[in-house]
Amino acid sequence: INAEYMGIFFLGTRPLQEVEMGKKKLARALEAISSRVAALEAKAGVVRRDSVPPAPLPSSTSSPAPPPASSSSSTVAATPTFVGFEFLGDLDKLIEGPDSTVGKYIRACADVGFPAVVQQAEFLAEVFREHRQFIALAACRPRPSDAELRTMLGNVQAAQAKTNMRPHRSEAHFNHLTAVSEALNVLSWVMIDKSPVSYMTELLPASDVYSNKVLTDFRRTADGEKHQAWVNALKAIFRDLVAYVRLHHLTGLTWNKTPGASPPARALPTGAPGAPAPPAPPPPPPPPPADLPTVAPRPAAGGMAAVFASLNAVADADKGTAATGLRHVLDSEKNKNRPPEERPPPSSVETSARRASMTMARRNVLSQPKGNPLFECQDSKKWVVEHYADNRDIVVSETQIHHGISIYDCHRCMIIIKGKVTSVKVDMCQKCVVVFDALVGPCEVANSKGITVQALEKCDQVLVDKTEGCQIHLDDKSANCQILTSMCTAVNVVVPSRDDVKELSIPEQFITTFHGGERVTTNAFVHSG
Repeated sequence: INAEYMGIFFLGTRPLQEVEMGKKKLARALEAISSRVAALEAKAGVVRRDSVPPAPLPSSTSSPAPPPASSSSSTVAATPTFVGFEFLGDLDKLIEGPDSTVGKYIRACADVGFPAVVQQAEFLAEVFREHRQFIALAACRPRPSDAELRTMLGNVQAAQAKTNMRPHRSEAHFNHLTAVSEALNVLSWVMIDKSPVSYMTELLPASDVYSNKVLTDFRRTADGEKHQAWVNALKAIFRDLVAYVRLHHLTGLTWNKTPGASPPARALPTGAPGAPAPPAPPPPPPPPPADLPTVAPRPAAGGMAAVFASLNAVADADKGTAATGLRHVLDSEKNKNRPPEERPPPSSVETSARRASMTMARRNVLSQPKGNPLFECQDSKKWVVEHYADNRDIVVSETQIHHGISIYDCHRCMIIIKGKVTSVKVDMCQKCVVVFDALVGPCEVANSKGITVQALEKCDQVLVDKTEGCQIHLDDKSANCQILTSMCTAVNVVVPSRDDVKELSIPEQFITTFHGGERVTTNAFVHSG
């Protein structure tokens, strides 16, 4: 305590006015000290629920203290304002309320009229509620281990298991239920750290296979528009979910890395009995008075903290000139002039992060189209779809039997071709899904990667050339389809079976045998195991 404040202990030797001034100065000093201690505790993660900011010392001329406020008013006044958890509000717009995307889907299920589809819609809403609670819990704590993370996902997985209501393939609503159960697999994006959006877009085509069958089965019925609306509502849910993850969790799920921070009370699970309310954060400290010295924290004994502390000390001593007082580095001490065996190894964290950023940048450059989007019918003979990216709503509807479809340089798109056309050609595309009704001629895939082709009706021939990863879905009417492959890898054919679908692989290795230099036989080499 400053010697100036000692006058309050000698009431007989100081005037009363000076005594009151000493009391006020002492009260301000104690307030500043208490506020600074509270700020340090908050920074270190120490939460004192029973702590109350110190009140100023009463003076002889001050008015009496006001009566304590009621419990309701004190609760409202103590409610903190949380910043940084806006992503929960955006998720609520997706899953809560009759006008949300999930609410519109539930109404579409009621219009379809299948009881099993309506019941599955209720289970889907429960899955999204559990999914939201998991995201809210992630905002309250740091990332756990993988084993603990799987345990935390138990409620979501249990709710998702209820949606796996696969009846027999002969049931009219088989494709409806299967499309939903396949689409819900994208909720596992919470376990993907680097690029969950790419993970989700790779899983959604599995659901599109069954939703497209719904469109084919009911398009010529009286309820065709209702089933079309159901498919659109289902796709809208996961399209909005992908947009939400791209906006708020582009590099993975957001975990709480700040000690003492907590989301708003509504973000926590509301159904848990006896769940304690989150503690209110301490009030912000007032600015320190001018008469109190500022004490700088002691730097760490070693590491970068000591380096920066020494730089700050030199800057303070030289009044802002940080370069003054530093020792000159000799040429022999520089890493570039040292022998390779004496150079310190580069940081593995910095090296891996730099390599990952360069790989991601290179991937983004290569995966973008090289022209402006084009969608038109040329010379009344050919439909052209070129240079589209991240568009899953491309529909070629005004087709005729003499039309040809050309799809060129499209990335992560879905193209639906309605009606019977002459041919379909896919060239220089990546991760695209092409769905067509029927073809008179062949379907060609060339110079592409990760292509999915689905024939809803008849297709007699499929040509695949210089393609890495191609999945061909055929209908019962295309049982005699002929598939020609050249310089391709990972080509699979999915055909319907008695109770489910069967996936068959196209051989990539061949055995050529010479017989006396006159006759040559070549057989496909198929791995078995």
